[in-house]
Amino acid sequence: MAWRFKASKYKNAAPIVPKAEACVREICVGSYQTYGNNIAASGAFMAFNWEHTGSSVAVLPLDDCGRKSKTMPLLHGHTDTVTDLKFSPFHDGLLATASQDCLVKIWHIPEKGLEQSLSDPEAIFSHKQRRVETVGFHPTADGLMYSTAAGCVALFDLSTQKEIFSNNEHPEVIQSASWREDGSVLATSCKDKNVRIFDPRAAGSPIQLTAESHQSIKDSRVVWLGNQHRILTTGFDAARLRQVIIRDVRNFNTPEKTLELDCSTGILMPLFDPDTNMLFLAGKGDTTINYLEITDKDPYLIEGLRHTGEQTKGACLVPKRALKVMEAEVNRVLQLTSNMVIPIMYQVPRKTYRDFHADLYPETTGYKTELVAGEWLNGSNQAVPKMSLDPAKREHGDEPIIIHRGNLSDFVKNLENQRAKSNTTGKPNQQAKRNDNEHFVMLNTGNNFEEKNGNDNSNESNGKKSTPSQSQPDGECSELIRKFEAKYKVDSEKEKAHAYAQSHEDDKESPTEHEHSTGSSEEVSSSGGLDNHSASGSHSPPKPMPRTSRSNSLPEASDSAGESSSTNTPRPRPRTTAASAYKPRLGPKPFSSTTGDVSFDKVFAVPLAPGSHENISNVGQDSGVEMTPAQGAKPDLIVEIEKKKKKKK
Repeated sequence: MAWRFKASKYKNAAPIVPKAEACVREICVGSYQTYGNNIAASGAFMAFNWEHTGSSVAVLPLDDCGRKSKTMPLLHGHTDTVTDLKFSPFHDGLLATASQDCLVKIWHIPEKGLEQSLSDPEAIFSHKQRRVETVGFHPTADGLMYSTAAGCVALFDLSTQKEIFSNNEHPEVIQSASWREDGSVLATSCKDKNVRIFDPRAAGSPIQLTAESHQSIKDSRVVWLGNQHRILTTGFDAARLRQVIIRDVRNFNTPEKTLELDCSTGILMPLFDPDTNMLFLAGKGDTTINYLEITDKDPYLIEGLRHTGEQTKGACLVPKRALKVMEAEVNRVLQLTSNMVIPIMYQVPRKTYRDFHADLYPETTGYKTELVAGEWLNGSNQAVPKMSLDPAKREHGDEPIIIHRGNLSDFVKNLENQRAKSNTTGKPNQQAKRNDNEHFVMLNTGNNFEEKNGNDNSNESNGKKSTPSQSQPDGECSELIRKFEAKYKVDSEKEKAHAYAQSHEDDKESPTEHEHSTGSSEEVSSSGGLDNHSASGSHSPPKPMPRTSRSNSLPEASDSAGESSSTNTPRPRPRTTAASAYKPRLGPKPFSSTTGDVSFDKVFAVPLAPGSHENISNVGQDSGVEMTPAQGAKPDLIVEIEKKKKKKK
């Protein structure tokens, strides 16, 4: 029995609540009847329900604090309450949200956070008129997402954006689901008072084990205890007392430990850390958060220090790679209240915090995996490599490890590159597939544009120099960008380009030959160059010509250039209408004259209208000199009529 008196390293872990200035304050959170925790966290962001309807989601940096405005950027993507939300364990900016509007949506959060509200998700999955209750990601397979709606469990492959598995054998609503740490099986708790072990890859029925659980139809939760053969559930018994039950899947029908807590009505949300065996029980509507430590033998649950504070609306754990390890922070709970987000740090007391305490931080699950959704569904199992939290073994010291891998299209490209790298027999086909999906993104940065290529990171990770055939799409994209810049330059840049073009008129006699010979010249910016490039097999859509130059064809532009090169007499710069130097008209055309007479009367002379009084008087004073229409002469018919009238008088 000596093991019962062995002191645990985390026995005295104390909750430390920061001051109000270090919390997210003045937010708008309502009360929602959902099976989710209403808040989620990654290594870079936190996300939680916003407003009283709960249809919007607020996303903030993980270390954010201070007062928040009601006009802050949000995710406006659902028409009903968001029931659950989770971040991907392999991508800090990939967020999945489930809602009562029967939809599951995937969002990409930029590296700098939300700078403006988003309403267009990366992908949308429907559950066919069934309210979605829970959503989450697979712990080992990248791009594999699960969701539950009523009695249905569905798996989705994000790379193909398709449903790859669906099962409807649960008789009632699934209230909670949790994967084993190795990703082999799934535990579910159902409204029919049963808990089940679910294997989507099993032959026949995926439900492997079933046992009676909490005897109340009120909400229950389930969490898998790491890589152990045990699961933990929270719920209510027949007398509505809150319970915690631990079960061993090898003896599933008999509970290993049953702990009765109190008769409160708050739904217990279990938060478990498999590295330290620390369990946090946060009840919805409660003002306390219980801390317990799970052991392998009796008494199984050892109670630690209890935190009492604000009323809880939701809670979640922060990933281990975002903790302050030099301050002996072993866990951090984000508590969502009615108007605040409070980061509660659980710290192990030590004499000094100058050194890294390696005994408190075993190796934790990393953020890189080689397993994808299709491979896992076909039977492959591969554990996620472990990583050390020692700052001396990390690239950026004790700073949080943040993983950004681009949006969903970049994620698909990375998967294709991995498949092409691993599949050595089908290199040509895989290379052709990558070329089909080649794209570039134009980010407006003032008057300049920068290029982003989705395969740059993959080429660097492969550690190989790209061949000319592989780098050809990048050259085409950069050439398009250069043409786009030359086509829409500002006035000062166009004047410089015009002066440069006049000094090299001899080189412009054959613009098409010059374009094909150089291929990378910045001076080739006509619409013909864009059309030739699009016809050569580029997959980017052609840029439309400006409105004022769509009627001008390429031969007319080239002819005008040839005429200007043949004449040597200087002339004022005309208002360009060709696509190569498009300039919108901002005012009246400036006055220009080739004669020496530029007097005020000539410049601002207004012609007289035909048939006016002035024209009639001028006709009477006519001395036989013919006047031009510009000098105020009347048409011949009007003059003859006036003469006939005078003769009759």
